[in-house]
Order: sequence, then C-alpha cells, then structure tokens
Amino acid sequence: MGEFAKLSRKEYTVGWLCALPKSELVAARAMLDVRHQPCDLSFDDENSYTCGSINGHNVVIACMPPGMPGTNSALKLIQPLSRSFPNMKMHLFVGIGGGIPRNPPPSDPDKDIHLGDVVVGWSKRAGVPAIVQYDYRRAEVGKEELLGSLDKPDRKLLNALGTLVANHSGGETKFAEHLKRSKLSHPGLENDRLYKSTYPHNGGATCSTCKPKRLINRPKRKTTDLVFHLGTILSGNTVIKDADLRDQLARRYHSAICVEMEAAGVMDEKRCLVIRGICDYADSHKNKSWQPYAAATAAAFARELLYTIEPRAPRKARTPTAGPRKLDEYHIPLRLPAQRNLNFKGREDVFKDILKTFRSNSSPVGSLVHHSGRQVVALCGLGGSGKTHVALEYAYRYTKDYSAIFWFHTTNMAELDKSARKAIESIVNCNTRDTVNGTEEHASTTYLRVAHSLGLDVSDITSDKTLMKAVDESSPIECLSYWLGRDSNDKWLLIMDNYDEPKACDLNLLLPKKDAGHVLITSRVPNSYCGCTEIKISDGIEEEEAVTLLSKISGINILPNERQCAADIVKSVGRLPLAIEHIGAYLREYPMPFDRYVESLDENLEEPLEKLNTVWEMSFRKLTANAKHMIQLLSLMGNEDIPYRLLEAGKEIVDWMKPRNAVNRAIGELLSLSLVSLRQDNSYYLHALVHRWVRDHTGNAIKENSLIVVNIVTSTFTFGEERTAFQSAYQYRILPHIECCSEIFFNYLAPGGGRLDGRSKLVAYDLARVYKNLGNVPKSSTICERSLEDIHNQASSLDLQIMDTLGVNLTLQFKYDDALKWCTRALDGTKAQGGEESPESLTIDSHIAAILKAKSEYPEAIRRYRRILEQQEKISGYLNPSTLETRQQLAEALTEHEEYTEALTLLEQLRDEKERKLGKDHPSTLETVDIIASVLEEQGEYAKALTYYEFAYEIQRKLLGESHYATIGNKSGMARVYQYLGRYDEALACYTELLERMENIFGLGEDHPWILLTIGGIADILMRQEKYCEAEEKYRKVHVGFRKLGNRRDDEFSAANNVARALRDQGRYKEALKWCEQAQQGLEKELDESNGFVLVTKICAASIYERQEDYERALEIYRQVLKGYEKRHGKTDHAEALNTEVSMAEIFIKQRRYRKALEVLDRVETKLANAIGKNHQHTLEAARLRNEALRRQEEEEARHNKKRRRREEDESKEKAHEDEKRKRSYKKEKRRRLNTDEGKGLDGSEEKRRPAANEKKKRVGANDKRTSRKN
Repeated sequence: MGEFAKLSRKEYTVGWLCALPKSELVAARAMLDVRHQPCDLSFDDENSYTCGSINGHNVVIACMPPGMPGTNSALKLIQPLSRSFPNMKMHLFVGIGGGIPRNPPPSDPDKDIHLGDVVVGWSKRAGVPAIVQYDYRRAEVGKEELLGSLDKPDRKLLNALGTLVANHSGGETKFAEHLKRSKLSHPGLENDRLYKSTYPHNGGATCSTCKPKRLINRPKRKTTDLVFHLGTILSGNTVIKDADLRDQLARRYHSAICVEMEAAGVMDEKRCLVIRGICDYADSHKNKSWQPYAAATAAAFARELLYTIEPRAPRKARTPTAGPRKLDEYHIPLRLPAQRNLNFKGREDVFKDILKTFRSNSSPVGSLVHHSGRQVVALCGLGGSGKTHVALEYAYRYTKDYSAIFWFHTTNMAELDKSARKAIESIVNCNTRDTVNGTEEHASTTYLRVAHSLGLDVSDITSDKTLMKAVDESSPIECLSYWLGRDSNDKWLLIMDNYDEPKACDLNLLLPKKDAGHVLITSRVPNSYCGCTEIKISDGIEEEEAVTLLSKISGINILPNERQCAADIVKSVGRLPLAIEHIGAYLREYPMPFDRYVESLDENLEEPLEKLNTVWEMSFRKLTANAKHMIQLLSLMGNEDIPYRLLEAGKEIVDWMKPRNAVNRAIGELLSLSLVSLRQDNSYYLHALVHRWVRDHTGNAIKENSLIVVNIVTSTFTFGEERTAFQSAYQYRILPHIECCSEIFFNYLAPGGGRLDGRSKLVAYDLARVYKNLGNVPKSSTICERSLEDIHNQASSLDLQIMDTLGVNLTLQFKYDDALKWCTRALDGTKAQGGEESPESLTIDSHIAAILKAKSEYPEAIRRYRRILEQQEKISGYLNPSTLETRQQLAEALTEHEEYTEALTLLEQLRDEKERKLGKDHPSTLETVDIIASVLEEQGEYAKALTYYEFAYEIQRKLLGESHYATIGNKSGMARVYQYLGRYDEALACYTELLERMENIFGLGEDHPWILLTIGGIADILMRQEKYCEAEEKYRKVHVGFRKLGNRRDDEFSAANNVARALRDQGRYKEALKWCEQAQQGLEKELDESNGFVLVTKICAASIYERQEDYERALEIYRQVLKGYEKRHGKTDHAEALNTEVSMAEIFIKQRRYRKALEVLDRVETKLANAIGKNHQHTLEAARLRNEALRRQEEEEARHNKKRRRREEDESKEKAHEDEKRKRSYKKEKRRRLNTDEGKGLDGSEEKRRPAANEKKKRVGANDKRTSRKN
C-alpha cells in the first residue's frame, strides 16, 4: 500500500465506520489501495481518521475508541465525520456481529448462518427494515410499538449491491483476493460450533471443555469460500450472550439474521449500508477467536462493493455567472444540539400558538408562509418545564418551512458568540462543497463570494481555515447578522435557548436591521424580549403523557395495577419533564417497584422544584466518589458544550482520573442517571438547574475544585507555533469555560489588591494570552494589570513576559505611550537576566520598534529594526524566517519614512532570497514582488512599477486564474499605473475587465467594496478625460453602495468627496461645497482631524474656494491641512504636506505673489524630489509651477521695465518739450522786450541807451571776427 499526498477534507466521498480498533480497523486499513496523509480536522472533531482510496474512491475510515461500543458511541462517531467531510456520498458500517442461525437448519449449508459469513443489512422483501433497534419500543396498554428502524440504505449502494449479487452468481467476484490483503486464513470448518440453546458454556476462553454431543446437527460446508447473506440486522445497546434471548428475537423479527451493537446509533443520522462478519452465535459460547477473520471477511466484502462502483470523474469547476442570488445559497442543512426526542408527546396547543404568530393569515393550514416582517415568540415557563424540548420539536417538525435554522445558547455573550460561529461554519461548509474538484481559481472566487455574504472584504481567503480566521478576527456575531440581513434571505429561524438573563446577552447585536425572519426564545423570565409574543408553557405535561414518558425512559412496562403509583410519582414532581427524565433514568439503573420509589420521596416537600431537588439527591447518592467529584467539577465550568478533551486533560491533574477508563466510567455513571447528557456534537452538557444544584447543594468544595478546573482548562491551551487553526477554533469553542476560569481567577486567585503568587501569575499569563488570541484585548490587559500590581524592582521572568504581553495589548488598543513604558521595562529586565542578544530580548525589542512605527517615530523604529536584524542574522542566519520577517518590517518602516531607495534595496534582496529558496512562482515571492511594485508606484516610478505588476500578473494568471484575488490585485495595480502614465484606454480596459470578473464572483449589482472601488477607478479616469458628468454618475453610485454596506464609513465619505470633485470641475460650486461639507463632517465624527481622509476633504473644499477666487479662505484651509499633516506625520516635510504647499503656491501665483510662490516652490521641489523622486507627478507639478512662477515673474518684470522705460521716455520728452517751450517763451519775451525798448526810443527815453547797445554789438562782432581768424 503506497503513501500519497495530503488531500482536502472535501475530496472524500466514502465514509467507512468501524467499532473495534484491534480487529475491524486493522482489517479496514488492509483494504486500502493507497494510504493518504491525515487531514486537518475541524475544531469540534475529536475523532481519529485513516484516509486512503479504494478503486479511485477517496475513503475515510473512522473507528470508535477502545472499550466504548454501543449506539451512543456510534452516534459520536458519525456526526463529526459528516461535519468534517461535507461531501460524503456513501457510508459503510463494516465490522463484526453475532449470527442468528436458521431454525430449523436448511438443507443447503450455504443458506444457513455460519462463522466467517458476511451479513448485509438489506432485505429484498418490501417493507422489511434493514436495521432494527430492537430495544427501542413504546410500550402502551395492550400493545407495543417499534420506534427504531432503518428502511433502506443509499440508492447508489443498493444498486451496487444488486450488481455484486449478480457478479457473484456469475463467479466474477474476487473475495479471495481481497481476503489475502488481511494476511489471515480461515480458522477451520471444524472450529465452527453451534451448540443447542439449552446448553450453557462450561467456562474458559474457548469451548474446549464443552461437550461435542450438545452441538446442533446441521449440514456441513465443504469449502471455506466467503458466503454472504442479505437480511435484517438487529441493533441494541446490550451485548447478547444468551441463546434464549437470541431465539426470542429471531421469533419476533423473522427476517433477522444478525445482532450487533452500533448500527442503530447512525440510522437517524445517515443512510448507511451495514456489513457484518459473523464471529459468534450470540450465545454463552461467545469468544474472540473468530473476530479477526470475521472482520476481514466483512472488509473484503466492502472492498468488492466499492470495486463494483465506478469512481466519479472530478467535476469541472462551475463558472460563476452573474445575476440574482439563488435561494439555495441560503438553504443550510439542519444542525441542532440534540437529536429529535421520539418520546415527545403533547404540547399541541403551544405549537398552534407558535404557528398563529409565525404563519400568515393567508397561508393554508399545512404550510407556513412567512409574514413580511420579523416575528418573535418567547416560550416562558418554569425551569424544567420542557421549553427547550418544545423548541427542539418545533425545529424538527417544521424544518422544511425554513431555509436555515440556527440554535443559540444565550446565557451570556460568550455563548452567543460561540453559537454564531457554529452557524457560520454551517454556512461555509454548505456553500464551499463544490470547491473540491474545481480549479484553484474557482475555489478562490467561491470563498470570496462566501466572505462577501458574511460582510468580509478581505482578499487572502482560499480555504475554510482562512475564512474562519477572518470571521474570528472580525466578529462572528457581526458576520452572521450581516448574512441574515442579506436580500432574499428572509426565511430563517433563530432559536434563542435559555434567555434567562437579558442584560447578560444582547440579542439586538445579532438580529439584523432588516425586518425579516422568525425568532423563537425560551426563557424563565416573562417579557424577556421587547415586543415579542409570549406563550406560557405550563409547568407540567398531561398526566397520561407523563406516565408514558416515565415508562419509556425507565424501560418498565407499567401494568394496570401499577399505573396509579406511576401517576403519583409524576404528580409529586409537578409532571415536570426534566424530573420525569431523571426518575426514569434512576429506575432504569436501579429497578424497584413504583410504590417503593414513592415512599423514598420526602412527602413533606410540596413544591415541585423542591421535589426535583430530592430526585437529584437520590441520584447523587448512588454515584461513586469519582462520579460525584466529576459532576462537581463540571458544575464549575460552563454547562453547555463540555468537550471530552477537557475531561481527558484532568488525567494529568486529578489522581483518580489517571487509571485507564476512569474518566469514561465516571461519565458513564452520570449519563446513565441523566445527570449529564450527550450533545449531538459529542460533547456533554448539564441542564442549567442541575448545574446550579450540584454547585450549591452537594457539599462542593468550590474553592479547591475551582482551582482544579482552572488547571484543567488552561492545560489545554497552546500558543505560538503550536497553535494551529484547530487549536484556535478549540479555544473559541471553550470560551464559556475560559470565562468561568476568569471569574475563578478574580474571585479566588486574585480577590483583592496585592501581589500574586507564582501559580496565580502563571494562570493569569495563560488567560491573558488566550484572551488576546480570541480578540478580547481589553480583558487580556485587565488580567495583566492585576498580575503586575505591587511589582517594583524585583520582577521575575514571568513578570517580564506579562509586561511584554500588556505592552502588545496596549499597542492594539492604540495606547502607545503606556505600551512603550511596559515594553521598555520588560526589555530592561530581560536584558539584565538574559543579555541583549537573547531571543526574548530581540522579541521585546521588535515590539518596541512596532510601537515606535505606529507612533510615526520612524527614525528610532528603523534604528531598532536594524539592530535586531543584525543580531538575528548573526544568531539565526540570513534566511531564518524571523530574520526575513524583520527585514520586511524594516522595509515597511523605511517606506513609511519615505526612504524608498533603501526600502527597495531590502525588498529586492528579500525577493532574491525567496526566489532562491522558494522559486519565482511561489506566492510568498510574488507577494514581495507586489510590494516592490507598490513602493515604486508611491515613488512615482510608474514604468518600473508597471513592469513588476505585469510580471506578477502573468504568473498569477497562469497558476491561479484570472479570478483569483492575487491576480485581481495585480490587475488593479496595472490599471492605476496606466492611469498615472496617461494611458487611459488601457487603464479603462483593465478596470472594465476587473469589474466584469468581480460581478461574476459577487453577483451583478452587488455592493462589494472591490466592485465599488473599481467603479471609482473608472470614474477617476473619466475625470482625467474631462468627462465630468459621467464621472459624477459613477461616484454617486459608489457613494450609495458604501452607504448601503454601512461598515465602510471612510469609503462612503471619500466617495462623497469624489462627487464634490466632479461637481467642482463642472463649475457647480455650491453643490460641490455641500457634498464636501457632508464628507468632512461625516469623517470627523468617525476619525481624527489629522486622518488622511479628513484632510483630503479639506483639500477639496480649499480647491473649490480657489475656483471661486476666494483665495484667502482657501489658503486658511490649506494651513489647517498643513497642521493636520504635521500632527499626523510629526514633520512638515512629508510628501502630502509638501504637495499641499504646492497647492498654496499655485494660489500665490494666481495672486501674482510670485516671489512668495517661488520661495515655497524652490524649497518644496527639492524635498519632493528627495522624498518621492524627481519623476513623480507631484514633483513634476511643483517644477511646472516653479517654471510658471518664474516665467510670469519675468514677464511681470519685463512689463514693468517696459512701462518704466516708456515712462522715462515720456518724462524725457515732456522735459524736452518743456525746455523747448521755455526757450521759445524766453525768446519771445526777449523779442518782446527788444521791441519794447525800440518803441521807447521814439519818445527820447530809449534813445539814450541805443548807442550803448550798438557799441556792444560792434564789440561782439569784432570778437567774432578775431575768433574766426584764429580758427
């Protein structure tokens, strides 16, 4: 038998069940063609499986634990198998059984039952059941009704069985070859002995001392060939070693040819073909000598049967089609905490009242048509009155009227959260079954679609494991509420059980806002839920029903003369179903006459609940000391869903639990008296009243036992690398028990102030870590803080670990200063104890670096990361996973600090190392390639970024398909870069293709965030193409989509801001400002004023005021934005702040303040080039504006100079003109004076001066002549 690869749980289609590990399991394993590696199991599956294949059928072999036969164990085997392997098509129950020989013996020996024969549970006669649970009957006066029977197995198996019978008749079966695989030979025909029914066994392990003459004389066989028979198999919880009883059963069930102990346990769960090898005759001569061979013959028959069935070829993945949701998506298989109670009778008036509320007035009597709105019914009654049984019966009775029915334990929020998680598991299993045989691309799209239906928009979901992890990191209650509120999903029923303390469990957190669905509540308190229809459950059932129930549970056929005593018993306990159940269990284990039991009850007690206490007290007294201690421990845990794993953990803590089967024996006692019940998922539970009574009224040493419970529960925790997905789910499952441990810690280990001892601190450390893993960080922090009270200078290594845990918790709570204080203190202490280079010191130092990075103190964070990386490379090696992780953290810090060059160097080294170690096509390598591309994109190196995106895209497309989330991510990156490069047609083609694929995945018209963001990307391109009206339409659609989602407020208001941008660019400034203000106000309610989304809306508002030429108001808003970036980044030279200054410089240019603009731009351009690269669009825009400012300044100066020159010329001309004017005036005046002088000489007044004037002219003339001669 070869060893094969590990398969998914969803790839197995055949379930092979067996009961005995030493014989049946060994034989089953021998029949496998190929043995597979074990599967990763679901969290609530405690079975052990062997996986393999036979004739191409993938088979899961499940075996019961040793020493635990019976129908209950079989039920515990089949239920987890069905949940963990959701695609099981066929179930075989293969093992050994006791033969019922024919009486009288037939003449043909092959028609009689012999040892080594095979019996198959199937009769050709119509109406004859295949399996009968012979000890499951309803006894009434004068008649007896058989309740447990299985009519027919799966049709495919029956068809194969018919083919096998025909093949065997033609000699075409290969039983002998199959048997050789077991390496067992026939024990010998002479050892096949059937004694007379009246002859008992003489003693001993064999029949060596039994008398041969008491053997039945019947025809002997001549060969050891395998012979098989078809007929009825009887199943019950009793080992039959009595020939008389065997013969009585044969007379009662004429077609019965075999008796066994397990098949009845699965017949209500799955249609199963039961195959039994005959190892004895169910008489006192029964022994184990034939068991291995009989198990081998049954296994050989099962193998031949599977070789008769052709394996189905793997189905091709369905291509998801766009369109409206199919209703089948919301049809979830029924999963209730308990099997249907076949003893349930009465309460028909209650069901009528429920239906009156749930059923529409127009609906016919036989169907349940839902009202348009949500209907809530509360069943209110005394504890133990049967409210839960009524709800359970209603769910089973009307299951076909609902698309999904979910059961919730509502004693507190922890129980509600856990129940919500189980409901989501059912949703996931139902909707991802077809991912097994499809491509990885189909699996990815299926999981993304399911995640979207749960309100999750994370990308890296490719399996049940990653999907449930995302649910846990979000909130199971929120995810389920989102699913319940989906369109077309309105025919669900939620059953809220034990809603006795409404303040402790807020149902409104689970119920969706959409007014739809039915809610059924059980509660001991009236008016438990506002607005519900309350139905009172009477304290007791009718007397006839009560007596019948007592008879059934006790197994006593009540005779007419005993009926009155039985009536007195049920009447004395108020005919409460819970009390009757416990009385019946008591009488079944300790039979006594009814009148004697009546006397045992204390007749002085009159109240039914006090009588109930007496019933429990009588049962409790019958328990052994170990069983008493067991139930006392259970009373200090949660009363619902107690896994067997918790009980087994007690073996390491409680001495009496250490011997083999000690725990099983104690639990068996409690089960037999119905003090503890078995749930359908194989865990245990105590009724709430029993739980409280045992805790308070049995002399329970509460403090001592509480400490034992804490040690048991915490011993099952796992942390670090050992914490698998299974362990994570298990911790979520036992959350109510963890809550009990938390109460014990604060009540008994740390009741007041003061320093704790070492054991209490260890418990605190485990609880703090598990709460952190479960997402309850505040609770984890509270436990840490209590543990660290009164810790001064002397801190132990455990104290230091708790300090570090508290620091990490406070970081998650955004309390960075307090986190830094505790982690620094932990680091100092750890260095003092183990040195700076110890792994513990490096781990704490990395936590401090993460805090500093979160605080935007990048230089110090980077310094620490570099130091840690240096030490890790020295100690652990260059390629150690922790070293690679630190290198990536350092690269992220450098990127945040805009030190892109060094970040890229580190990332490229990381990529090269991953390529060498993992290969170019490995997802981890491609993830690093994608990060490199995003850094280049941030840096503005769009051409290089596009190269990386395209490289990763081509590989992802080939390996994973176009619809895988990783491929979609790369395609989206390509679209963005095309847009930045101005290649709008290519960007639009990418976005259009992405939109089509996403609508195929999530559905046409669905408001998935990815779809909305892609539409937003298309609108961005339309804006760049100046198609503002089309862009506005798409931005509005994105805004409406995010508003409907409700959980993406930042995206909703960012979309509103984009609408404002589109309106702004159309010149519709008043509308744009309204949208902008709406976005800003909405974001400021949700986020800090320095948040990037808030600042972007302010920038948009400033740009609108700028368009309206209200420059001073725009500048004032930009100054607010600068302060916000400074607060956010701790500096003013961050790229976003610098880009804001560029916008301000543009306003300065518009204000013709060129000197101011150039002063800003000269400084900003250089810093932008250093921060994001000289080719980044923001750097290029700064350079363009600087050149624009220079140009305009030069033009302004040129115009000014021209004006100055013109003014100077004008002034010069004007001066010359004035001079000329003055000269002309002077000459004119002079001539006038001369003329005036000449005129005065006529009267004698001027004549006296003329000779002098003439004399002067003569002298001037003489001088001119001399000068002329000299020249």
